[in-house]
Amino acid sequence: MSSPKPIFFFFFIIIIIISCSFSSIFAQQPYVREDTTECDKKDNSTSSLGYFCNGLNRICQAFITFRAVPPYTTLAAISNLLAADPSQISVINSNKTTFDTNKLVIIPVTCSCYGGYYQSNTSYVIKPDDTYLVIANNTFQGITTCQALENQKGNPNQFELETDEKITVPLRCACPTKSQVDDGVNYLMSYLVDYDDNDSTISEDFDVDNGLLLKANQLTENDNTIYPDTTLLVPLQTPPTNSSTIIRPPPPPLPPPRTSTTATNSFSNSSSNEKWIYALFGALGGGCFVLVLGALLYCLVFWRRKKKPDSSFVPAASSTTPLDHQENSVKISQEFLESLSDIAQSIKVYSFEELQLATNYFSLSSLVEGSVYRGEINGNLKAIKKMEGDVSKEINLLQKINHSSLIHLSGVCFNEGHWYLVFEYAINGALSDWIFNENNNGKFLSWSQRIQIALDVASGLNYLHCFTTPSHVHKDINCSNILLDSDFRAKVANFGLVRSTKAQENEFSLTNHIVGTICYLAPEYLENGLVSTKLDVYAFGVLLLEMLTGKEVSFLYKENRDLSYVYNGVLNNDGKESLKQFMDPSMQEKYPSELVHFVVQIIDLCIKKNPGNRPQIEEVVKLLSEALSIFFLTIFSCLSLSLSQQPYVGKSTTTCSIKDSSNSVLGYTCNGVNRSCIAYLTFRSFPPYDTVSAISHLLASDPSQILDRNSVSKAKTFETNKLVIVPVKCSCSGELYQVNTTYVIQHNDTFLLIANNIFQGLTTCQALEDQNSNLTTRLLYSGTRINVPLRCACPTKNQTELGLNYLLTYLVAKGDFVSSIANRFGSDTGWTLQANDLSEQNPTIYPVTTLLVPLKNPPSGSEIIEPPPPPPPSLSSPPSSSTEKDSNKTWIYSLLGAVGGSVVILVIGSIMFCIVFHKRKKKTTSNVVSENTMAHETLVEEKLEEEEEESKDLMESISMIAQSVNIYSIEELQLATNEFHPSFWIKGSVFCGKLNGDLVAIKKMNGDVSKEIKLLQKVNHSNLIHLSGFCFHQGQWYLVYEYAANDSLSDWIYNDSKDGIFLSWNQRIQIALDVATGLNYLHSFTTPPHLHKDIKASNILLDSDFRAKIANFGLARLAEGEEGQFSLTNHIVGSIGYMAPEYLENGLVSTKLDVYAFGILLLEMLTGKEIAVIYKENMNLSHALSAVLSDEVDQESLKLFMDFSMEEKYPYELAKFVVRVTYSCLEKNPGARPTMAEIVHSLTITLSNSMAWELSKTT
Repeated sequence: MSSPKPIFFFFFIIIIIISCSFSSIFAQQPYVREDTTECDKKDNSTSSLGYFCNGLNRICQAFITFRAVPPYTTLAAISNLLAADPSQISVINSNKTTFDTNKLVIIPVTCSCYGGYYQSNTSYVIKPDDTYLVIANNTFQGITTCQALENQKGNPNQFELETDEKITVPLRCACPTKSQVDDGVNYLMSYLVDYDDNDSTISEDFDVDNGLLLKANQLTENDNTIYPDTTLLVPLQTPPTNSSTIIRPPPPPLPPPRTSTTATNSFSNSSSNEKWIYALFGALGGGCFVLVLGALLYCLVFWRRKKKPDSSFVPAASSTTPLDHQENSVKISQEFLESLSDIAQSIKVYSFEELQLATNYFSLSSLVEGSVYRGEINGNLKAIKKMEGDVSKEINLLQKINHSSLIHLSGVCFNEGHWYLVFEYAINGALSDWIFNENNNGKFLSWSQRIQIALDVASGLNYLHCFTTPSHVHKDINCSNILLDSDFRAKVANFGLVRSTKAQENEFSLTNHIVGTICYLAPEYLENGLVSTKLDVYAFGVLLLEMLTGKEVSFLYKENRDLSYVYNGVLNNDGKESLKQFMDPSMQEKYPSELVHFVVQIIDLCIKKNPGNRPQIEEVVKLLSEALSIFFLTIFSCLSLSLSQQPYVGKSTTTCSIKDSSNSVLGYTCNGVNRSCIAYLTFRSFPPYDTVSAISHLLASDPSQILDRNSVSKAKTFETNKLVIVPVKCSCSGELYQVNTTYVIQHNDTFLLIANNIFQGLTTCQALEDQNSNLTTRLLYSGTRINVPLRCACPTKNQTELGLNYLLTYLVAKGDFVSSIANRFGSDTGWTLQANDLSEQNPTIYPVTTLLVPLKNPPSGSEIIEPPPPPPPSLSSPPSSSTEKDSNKTWIYSLLGAVGGSVVILVIGSIMFCIVFHKRKKKTTSNVVSENTMAHETLVEEKLEEEEEESKDLMESISMIAQSVNIYSIEELQLATNEFHPSFWIKGSVFCGKLNGDLVAIKKMNGDVSKEIKLLQKVNHSNLIHLSGFCFHQGQWYLVYEYAANDSLSDWIYNDSKDGIFLSWNQRIQIALDVATGLNYLHSFTTPPHLHKDIKASNILLDSDFRAKIANFGLARLAEGEEGQFSLTNHIVGSIGYMAPEYLENGLVSTKLDVYAFGILLLEMLTGKEIAVIYKENMNLSHALSAVLSDEVDQESLKLFMDFSMEEKYPYELAKFVVRVTYSCLEKNPGARPTMAEIVHSLTITLSNSMAWELSKTT
């Protein structure tokens, strides 16, 4: 029988020819044409998603163009929108900081390869009425496409866009190909095509060769049509400059159809009859070529025919089913791997080129110390540490833990045998730089700063010891491993020696490998190799001793054989001189001697030789918290007695060069009746701060309260210079009242400009310098986030006695007088003068300063004058005549004809070949077909197994990086649950099983759960349910959790009986404390902070010890900004009865949603009733709680309120106290609700007193 192998050789030749053609094509980038300007037009190619990664480098310097339009007409606004370096924009664009409307601005960007496409990533916050089309073509002017926005991983569907949601925007850029580099092209610029542009004018504008420009975009002289709002790559030898203003006129009216038949223009209508001629010639030519080639190959086939049957021939029909199965399997695997990729993004893998670019190729100017470099990645400062040896252990731990007092690992890189770890940047360096150096720019750490740092370190260690699963010991606590951020808050770093350990007191493990920092190592570790959490307690005691004395421990050992000798004089109360000699002289005796004595006692406990006599770090946290609170309370009490009014600051705040000797320039002194209160600020609107959302974000205020105070709707825009009333929560921080917000430095910003222009005098440059002491006006890096303390105050005792309940911080304007301001807000001039320590003889006030206006009632603003401007008109494709299109496409008809003719001849030739070949067979081939069908199926199966192995290898690789989450096979889960037998069923879609000897809960999930997995593998806390692994099988997810032996809280508090066992008072308070602690961790100690959004009894699971675990993170989301700050959403989801009013009514999202839901949970735990039942019995929850909180309430009334199953076995006063906590959580105004940290503190005291009460009952 003849062998058909030459026919495959024939097709192989054709494929090679086609491949070569494509290789030459994709050496350049295809022009996207007009299909990208409308989202419903789907481009058959993927060029609408971005430019292909076909360049010589995966990362390069590129350029894009942008036309200045309001509000993007300033350097700061454009650089922020496009995530570009404003200093580089300024240099290229003639050092301009503002641009005329429609001015062409050149933007330098870092262009990187992501998933097959070059792009420069920026982010954008969705505004009302935004669509992907509006964002792509209006806001970003075509420098991205709606198709790319939809395709970008992590972005929502275009029909699910929520206002204030942040999306990733991939900007179109590219790197030169090898052929372009050979042609001298070093840069590519993505140019935004305008209405009157053509390839020739663009080439002339940028002085580039028109042929290179056309080639770069796969255009030709005959096919060079370009469309507005699309990008054209401009090849450049040198970086572009933009010294002249380019303002394009509006597009001219369309010209009438032309009748010219010149080849360089369009065909006339009469020439349409010529199209078929080109097609015919093309078809004949193509057909002849293929016939000749086919004849030669056909002869070759029969010349080399073989007599034995071919074992590789399989009819097409026999392979249909396995191939379809293969395609489906590949599709499912692809979907799974994409989800897996989402999950494994907690640690970013950087390319070495990115790190080189961030550190200027690891230049000395970027060196911090040792092998640590400072670099800027995506506008954020990072610390990049070059590591030797195996660092997988450290990476594995750092990606499993998440706490604000532990350094955050943001990514890794591996290059030429070296690991590079990318950390958050601690701008104030190591603690050792501040306490051992004699001078650090003349600034030293104050007493309160030192105690706060110590508390931060202790909190971080407490998290490692008590709240991670498993517990860990750091083993290398010392001053150089404590880093300080811009607020001088501490971050524990260097986890190279960390190991898991037993957290219980007096439980030890043994080691023969003694490592660590001499003088910080505990005696039992040095002498016997005993390892426990008490090692860290000892090292912390040494650290605290160094912080108080300002001396290294090695120096202290030289002076004294035993560390206890260092502080014995202080403990023995040997007098002020002894204390002075002990303390760091840089503090200049500015510390409370009694509290120093208290902290020295803590040190003495921590460095006890017997580890059993040392306290747990949890106890140390409580003691230091008390020390810090007492210090601030003492200051507050003294100030309340000494000061009754606030001094007016005068014009010394309007310039940074004038240094006021008093604290008044830093803020208003804490002399009010309360340490926190509701206060009011005034702010004059100006673009871009002329909407409720923008103002609330800038000033850290509740947008619903701004709406209410100013009688406006959230869709309105304030008229420029409109006085807006802004309600805020004013709190005492140290000695001063303030509202804390943050601000991101823009190019050319100074503290004076930020204070007086952006914040209009609501803060001062002196206050900014004090809050951000690590920075100076000369060292303000663009993109750096700083703290901004806003001036506010709470009424004094004298003012409250006069009925003045609020203080408004008014921004003085030119022409203002005290009397006119007082009259404007219905206040008394005398009160206003007195509140600012002014008099009728001295009433002078200055613009851009603040004046306190005392008020009896909350102020209100007037109605908005201007509606928002109409949205920009939608962009449409440019009109063009068919004759113009046809003019450049003569050659296309020839090509189509050639291709068509070739295809026809190929089909006919193939049929004839099969007929001839079939007739030449001398015997049936059915057995051969059967055998080879099986062989082919075997090949398919082997291919599928190979792909499954590749998928498994990929999953195992990811698992090695992220070992906190295991990847299970479906067979393992089936074995664990006896094929998901009903006897293993718990409830819903949850089954109990045993994996590796441990009981687990296996939950079958529908839909995309990557968001929940991603969060759970980033957080690690004993009061949050632990995700041990997952499985993906046939489109279904299976999540494997730790097993909660006592089910959910709802099973215990709603049911009348649980085998005759009920939750006691102490168990309920412990469970409430556990839930509050878990939420406080999410709100305050994760990076970034999160809110749960679905706290309810059924989502609280109980372990064998009745300790609570928060579960079900399907609705969890990032918390915006600081505690209590809000964002907006139109997508209201959650459990009815648990959702806060501001969320239900206005879509306001903040951590206070969880506080409200916690209040409901606490109410259910006290009453033993579901919230739905409580609502039926009481139309208003506050009424029900108020009745119990009344001073006249008796024990019988409380009995009716409390869960009868407790049989009145609870302390009466403590029960009322917990009801008060519940009431505060359910305040309608979210600003009046406590933080979770405050709730944790209250419940901790309650539990301690409850245990004492129970002990007294038993004795």
